[in-house]
Amino acid sequence: MNNLDIISKSRDLLSGKWIPAIAVVIIFSLISSLPNRVNENLSFIGLILGGPLNLGLAIFFQRTVRGQQSGIENLFDGFSNYLQSTIAFILVIVVVCIGFVLLIIPGIMMAMGLSQTFFIMADDNKISGIDAMKKSWEMMDGYKMKYFLLSLIHIGMMILGMLALIVGIFYALPIIYNSMALFYDKLKMKEL
Repeated sequence: MNNLDIISKSRDLLSGKWIPAIAVVIIFSLISSLPNRVNENLSFIGLILGGPLNLGLAIFFQRTVRGQQSGIENLFDGFSNYLQSTIAFILVIVVVCIGFVLLIIPGIMMAMGLSQTFFIMADDNKISGIDAMKKSWEMMDGYKMKYFLLSLIHIGMMILGMLALIVGIFYALPIIYNSMALFYDKLKMKEL
């Protein structure tokens, strides 16, 4: 399955689920950015909430891609695995930042290699954050470039969404997140 097929299929899988998907994206974005908007000294709150919210986002879109019942409440399901999702979130940030400090290319490689961490945790709520990171790295062996190219498509979609008077972002983001979940499922089933 090529990246354009992933994007197209992701859009199709949102049929009848656009409103909850847009709501989840808006709520996620508001909660994620609120501490920084209120006061820069509150940015640590983003660290405390980032892991569970990213896990909840992965759960919602994974369920959507798989045709399972998904709802706005799934965004908060990540809090049931708070400690491990927070550990994974912080470690992914640290590893990627170290990669970017070394040079930009290692940072991109780290980000691509660890990109499946929260989808793995959504699939297995007993896995530790560190083990999910290791498994993501192993799964992405040979697929980092494909995921990087998918990420470039996502960036293009975001730019087009912004050019469409910002409203287009609410169309683009659910497709982007859904395509990330679909990429994980296809990667897991070795269908890429």
